[in-house]
Amino acid sequence: MAAAPSEVPRCRGEFLTGASGHWSSGAKDEILLDPFVELLRLAVMLRKRDIIAAANRARDAEEWGLAAQLYRKALDRNSHNPPIWVQYGHALKESGGRRDPDNLAQAGAAYRRALSLDPGVADTYYLQLGHVLKLQGKTDEAQACYVHALALDTSMPYLLFVPSRLGAYRHVS
Repeated sequence: MAAAPSEVPRCRGEFLTGASGHWSSGAKDEILLDPFVELLRLAVMLRKRDIIAAANRARDAEEWGLAAQLYRKALDRNSHNPPIWVQYGHALKESGGRRDPDNLAQAGAAYRRALSLDPGVADTYYLQLGHVLKLQGKTDEAQACYVHALALDTSMPYLLFVPSRLGAYRHVS
């Protein structure tokens, strides 16, 4: 039942026959049966990108509430995306004017989720979590985050100075 090279491949089950003309579930020459399914997959992927692009535009326009909603929607579709968790945290933090306790708590949770998925990114994760903790008045925890960030990335010399409870800066040794 091999398909001649000039013939349109015939379908069986989920896949079309490839150049070899044999049916198999894992051969390199398989082609997805239904182009509609492939188009749907592509549309979903593009839609995810569109949501993130729209969220980025809202963020850039400082429309923090909208950005937070859109990043959350993107995360509902793919919760294993650390950079989007960070952007979601940023949007939450900013949408509350850096003062809303609920938004700060949610932002902290978003940064922690990003850290759980990718713990080695100092600047984006530990630094941002430190900022939220500082805004929440949790200066000891914030300082620990800043020190951790510095340990991971010594190219951040500004972390040698950590905000104290009084808003002044002290050297961390």
